[in-house]
Amino acid sequence: MSKLGQRAKNYWTKPVLTSAVILVIIYLASVVLKYFVLRGSQEPTFLGDEMVYKVNAHLMFKGLGGLNMHYPPVYSAMLMPSFLFSNFFTVMKLINVAASSTVIFPIFWIARRWLDRNKCYLLCVLSLLLPSHWIYPQYISSENLLLPLIILSVYFVSKPLAGKKWQVYLLFAWYGLLAAIMFLTRYQAIGAMAAIGIYLILKLFWFERQRTKAMFHVVERLVLLAIYGVVAIAAILAFVFLYPGVLQSFKDEMLFFVTRTPEASTGGGAPFAQWAVWYIGYMLLGMAPFVLPLVLNIKEYIADAIKAKYNGLLVLSFLISGAIGFIVVRHSDKAYYNQNTSLYMLGRYITYLVIILLINGFIVMFRNIGKTPKPRNVLASLIISVFLLLFSFFSLYGSIGSPARKIPFVTDSIVTADIAHFTLQNPEMIYFAVAITVGIAMAILLAGKKAAMAITSLLLVYGLVTVFPVFNERIVPNSGIGFSQTFFEQIDNRDRDVTMVNGTGSSVVRIQSIVDFWKIDGGKILVADPLETGYAVLDEADYLLINTPLYEGDKGRLFLYTLPLDEGRLSEAGAAWLSEARGETEVPETAGAGVPAAT
Repeated sequence: MSKLGQRAKNYWTKPVLTSAVILVIIYLASVVLKYFVLRGSQEPTFLGDEMVYKVNAHLMFKGLGGLNMHYPPVYSAMLMPSFLFSNFFTVMKLINVAASSTVIFPIFWIARRWLDRNKCYLLCVLSLLLPSHWIYPQYISSENLLLPLIILSVYFVSKPLAGKKWQVYLLFAWYGLLAAIMFLTRYQAIGAMAAIGIYLILKLFWFERQRTKAMFHVVERLVLLAIYGVVAIAAILAFVFLYPGVLQSFKDEMLFFVTRTPEASTGGGAPFAQWAVWYIGYMLLGMAPFVLPLVLNIKEYIADAIKAKYNGLLVLSFLISGAIGFIVVRHSDKAYYNQNTSLYMLGRYITYLVIILLINGFIVMFRNIGKTPKPRNVLASLIISVFLLLFSFFSLYGSIGSPARKIPFVTDSIVTADIAHFTLQNPEMIYFAVAITVGIAMAILLAGKKAAMAITSLLLVYGLVTVFPVFNERIVPNSGIGFSQTFFEQIDNRDRDVTMVNGTGSSVVRIQSIVDFWKIDGGKILVADPLETGYAVLDEADYLLINTPLYEGDKGRLFLYTLPLDEGRLSEAGAAWLSEARGETEVPETAGAGVPAAT
């Protein structure tokens, strides 16, 4: 081999470069596969939140004001490039896929501090096999960006301090900027901001006290903490200057939900403790194979957490999980929509915590492979782990106890797809999770390299089996009528305002929301409700939206007709519908082959 060839080989086989190449390959594979799965989703799923993000992104793209600050602006800013393309919804989903998949990079960097590269690659793949990774990108929602941001913050903040003084000062400024970006992506990240602040105190005065004492006096360490807080607040205030509604929205939307006291008349929902159990149960189901190693090694891990062995990773994980978890549970407990019942639980609010716990569980599992625990300890941990998984499952599944005597912590029903994936849609998964847990317990007793290989195989099988149903699932949009962008493009409102009659039977508010979601330019599109205005509006409107075919030979489940209708083309069913809509008692005679005579 020539010298040039040898130099090229040495360059491309450097461990750091090899890791980067493999990570990029994993990342690109994730993007391609996710997009392949999500490509069939042709309309927004729950409209309300998605509408806010879309409208804000379009206003920012046009350089206009009037943003709806129900949600902060960073995620909407990320969606702005989608309006460079006509099929903006498809591009938004691609942006979601690309953003959420970046989580593998900080996951790898965190795990690499304690594990070899191959195990870190395995952890990245397992994290991408979580069903949440394949469900949430269907939503136009900020969780797709906040997930990698939170894991990135865990990586940077838990990383041991290094470098010169000025570099450490810059690092704390970066912590503050990162915290501000998280807050301006989703308000609930204020919990992560506070958790990071507490952790930095512990980092400077406990976990890395030997190094920081040698570099900084006490006052200088306090200055570092001040830099974190000042930069975070300054970055937020800069956005407030550009978008004054941010703080008011934060106060009205998040703080109000978390702190309000519902009136007695709105009671009937689950108490705080019950919501906490449900969310913890969801997290345990999300990281099912890692419950056993955490239970088995909990004593040692807590002891290591107090020391500097893991650089405070467990403490930081606990602080962030506790802070965000508290906000999420309080939100569900106090939300209006959960006061008279208890069914709207949102796993996407805490998907970040599942990833954080997954990282911790994986590190604990593979750091302790090779040690031979006492069989009775493994058996006890197995029993506890299986109990936790079964209890979590049945708490969410809601199939234990009669309606009159429901046992504590069992919900009546869960309506969100992310939770239902583990329960209502795929109840058999709990048996598989228990079987894998038993298999991991047996592998742990083997010790040595055989244990590592056996556990790796079990984890990959579990990941593939649990994610496989997502390939056949689609989150059904709330409209459920198939109002896609292609369908919307039949409406001509380029130079005028138009009125569309809603004859579908669906809520006029929902149809109007769908129309507004797809609308980019042109005149206004007003959706009229015949239940309120009567079908006389047919004589004044421009379009009729209906799920009944009116013309002979029409196929599909949703139809858009230009008004006035061409009565010469009406089928017999169409003529009957029009006659009834006009309030006529007699149906016009048809002129053969089911086609009425022209009038």
